[in-house]
Amino acid sequence: MSDEQRDHKEEDTSMVDALSSLGWIEEKEDEEEIPVSEEDNLKEQLNFFIEQNKQLTDDIGKLRDENEGFKIISDSFHQEKEMSIQLAKENNASIEDLLQKIIEKDDLIKDLESKIEFLNETNVVDLEVSKSIENKEKEIESLQSQLGDKNKQIQEFEFSAKTKDQIVQD
Repeated sequence: MSDEQRDHKEEDTSMVDALSSLGWIEEKEDEEEIPVSEEDNLKEQLNFFIEQNKQLTDDIGKLRDENEGFKIISDSFHQEKEMSIQLAKENNASIEDLLQKIIEKDDLIKDLESKIEFLNETNVVDLEVSKSIENKEKEIESLQSQLGDKNKQIQEFEFSAKTKDQIVQD
């Protein structure tokens, strides 16, 4: 082999190695194939790279679109999260307010229960006083009745004494 052919073969080998590292697989030439000129070989490789470039550009576009979709979904989730946090804060404030009202109502109930207990005790005392007053009134009526009877007896004694005095004087 001549030096020129050897250099050309080494060049081809290094190109094939570079292309294979990019994922290109060299097709084995059939032994019966007509030798392809170097220019045709370069055109073929150029067309292959152009096709690969188009495919990669399409893939990048799809990935960008997909990424944009993910960003929109992520933003939507972020907004929902913020709304949920705000709603939770509002709910917590409402719960705190309700708890405060419950505490106030509980205190009011305790106060009213103590007043009711006091009134019940007062009613018992009032009832006892009322019964005592009724008993005293009955005693007074009984004593007034006895007093009336005694007054009648006194009048009868006085009348009888006057009658006796007159009899004695006559």
